[in-house]
Amino acid sequence: MGALFVLAGFVLIRGGFELAGQPTDRWIGVAVVLLGAFDFAVMPMLLARRWRSPKEL
Repeated sequence: MGALFVLAGFVLIRGGFELAGQPTDRWIGVAVVLLGAFDFAVMPMLLARRWRSPKEL
């Protein structure tokens, strides 16, 4: 999903489709790219830490 958010954000920044008009679409696109980058880079590490098996004693 993170990679798709990044791609959708770049399409918004470039003006590939319109949501609210061009100046606003660029800012929405930047926000979507940042959200996608966070989802793509940080979330797997957080989920791996949460789902880690308990250490055996």
